[in-house]
Amino acid sequence: MPGGDTEEGESVGQAFERELLEEVGLDVKGLPRELIDLDDAEAPKTLKSGERVLAKMKCYTFKVVLKEKASESKARPGDDLTKLRWTDPKELPALKLSPPSEKLFKRLGWL
Repeated sequence: MPGGDTEEGESVGQAFERELLEEVGLDVKGLPRELIDLDDAEAPKTLKSGERVLAKMKCYTFKVVLKEKASESKARPGDDLTKLRWTDPKELPALKLSPPSEKLFKRLGWL
């Protein structure tokens, strides 16, 4: 799942748009979206100095409505991904998921 931090002076919505464009090539500016989950999390983060720290974060999960069918979108893997594919939520139990993704999907009732 695409995601990342807000940059200095950037709103959560602007970060959402930028991360989707950078990571999966989708331009979602102006498209309808809905905040579907908000969670406080702690995760290791590497600072520019190389030091690893435990960071407290707010994690926002958005649902966005594309103009076209997902399978017809121009989504492509960005620098952070090696592979990209659309997945039916029914397939989630059979996939190897990261612990944060599994936790999110359970909260949303998708697992």
